[in-house]
Amino acid sequence: MPYDSSKDKTIKKFPQKTFGLTRIRLTVHQYGDKGDAKLQITRMRRSDEESDEWQFVKLGRLTTEEVAWIAKKLPKVAKWMRHFDENDQDLDEE
Repeated sequence: MPYDSSKDKTIKKFPQKTFGLTRIRLTVHQYGDKGDAKLQITRMRRSDEESDEWQFVKLGRLTTEEVAWIAKKLPKVAKWMRHFDENDQDLDEE
């Protein structure tokens, strides 16, 4: 079965963090109605401090500060994902 982007949905957006000209975002996605919750970690970048336009870029290598921030968030993300998968339902934003 080929990938169908219309079946891929974002089910939870966690608060993002800005690191200079980049920002890291943690989101949980589900493919189809019965798919497992899956974490996506993305990086956005802007061209300079004055710009309001963010563009998706490859996550690539992480700084120590970025790793520490993600590590701090992962227990809450994992708890939310377990609850979602166990209850097989959408959850309200926390």
